[in-house]
Amino acid sequence: ARIAFGSSGGSGSPITVTSDSNQFTDVIAGVSLVVRKETDPGETISITTGTDVTAIQSQIQAVVKAYNDVMDFVDSQNDFDADSQQIGVLFGDQTVQLMQSSLRSGMGARIDGLNSKYNQLYSVGIRTGADGKLSIKDSSRLKTALEDSLDDVVKLFTNAGTTDATFIEFQSSTAATKVGADLDVDITKAATVGRFQGSGIADPGATPLTLNTSNNRLKFSVDGIHSDEIILSEKTYMSADELVREIQDKIDADAKIGSRGVTAEWVSTGTGTGFLNIKSSTYGSSSAVHTITSIGSSAFATLGLATGVSHDGQDVEGTINGEAATGSGQILTGSEGNATTEGLKLRITLTESQILGGVEGKVTLTKGIAARVDDLLDSLTAAGDGMIARRISSYENQVTNLKEQIEAFDKRLEKRREDLVKQFWEMEVTLGELSATNSALESQLAQINSNWVLGRTNK
Repeated sequence: ARIAFGSSGGSGSPITVTSDSNQFTDVIAGVSLVVRKETDPGETISITTGTDVTAIQSQIQAVVKAYNDVMDFVDSQNDFDADSQQIGVLFGDQTVQLMQSSLRSGMGARIDGLNSKYNQLYSVGIRTGADGKLSIKDSSRLKTALEDSLDDVVKLFTNAGTTDATFIEFQSSTAATKVGADLDVDITKAATVGRFQGSGIADPGATPLTLNTSNNRLKFSVDGIHSDEIILSEKTYMSADELVREIQDKIDADAKIGSRGVTAEWVSTGTGTGFLNIKSSTYGSSSAVHTITSIGSSAFATLGLATGVSHDGQDVEGTINGEAATGSGQILTGSEGNATTEGLKLRITLTESQILGGVEGKVTLTKGIAARVDDLLDSLTAAGDGMIARRISSYENQVTNLKEQIEAFDKRLEKRREDLVKQFWEMEVTLGELSATNSALESQLAQINSNWVLGRTNK
């Protein structure tokens, strides 16, 4: 089987994919296509997709398991075994208890701003048991929710945003982004692609255009990437469509810029003339198309590209909820430090002609359970100022204080030891002196006693 994607009307070459069967699994990411019948070239067909409920249920089960694993680990750190008298290293620590309480509250709470009956885990069949663990108690209820309201179930778990304008698309948000309220989006400049606009030439449909070896080469720089020399077929072109199709085919075949979605188009002035437009597919200030004229046998003059003008792309500009935002291509991001929109990313696809004098649309944000718990875990484990880091710092300070107290106590003990040693030495000296005095007294007394006895004998 073979399928082809793309226009056959001159705006690009179709992409052809083949398969040994009527099934295609690598054409669209995450989608398996089954071809039922043969169609004619250019015939429009519809692609119907279904929801892989089993795969989504497995992912939700993985979230439940990950949560339970965290709770098991925390419990092991705060456990007491009465038989062995062994306790966890964080037994009785209030930080651990607060962390568990916060996680349980985050998983069980309703989702603010989600106007759906599927706005908490209970509503999709997930329950909390007596042991504090989660489980999918009612799998049929979860399956029904996925089949009937897949978008709501996705919002239940992830960050999501809804808008009232098709050209404003929610991309992502961070823990710093506030949820719930409608946020005004005011666009002052639309994002554009870089393009090179040629000068006017006669419409080949009225005045055929001939290319040969003297004037059939082109070379472009697209978003800073230089193409190889592009060689157009030597022939007389009888229509603008034929000419543009040739340029487009050769650009698409170029090894350097062929995969970048460059588009060649003919813009008619309606007076027998027109001009070529070579456009990049990327948006923003880094998007640009330039001609590289330092080649021989170029077709630039013949095609009106020698005196054309390069128009670099521009980034989207605007504000969200009245707060500053930074544009990069079509992505508008709430600036760091904003009170409500920090980290919020929106894709703005409107054109310059659609910009109004005021607010272009509104976006309403919801933060799903998994995203909410992820933010909570970030706040708990953040380096430096997270709850766990602060608790560790507190313990380290206690250890440092105890070390300082021990060192001060050791110094006092050493001083006391030195004083006692000195006193002992002085006592030893005094005892020596007393012993010498005692010996002298004993000698003198013995002498006196001897003289006394001798005197009495002589009488």
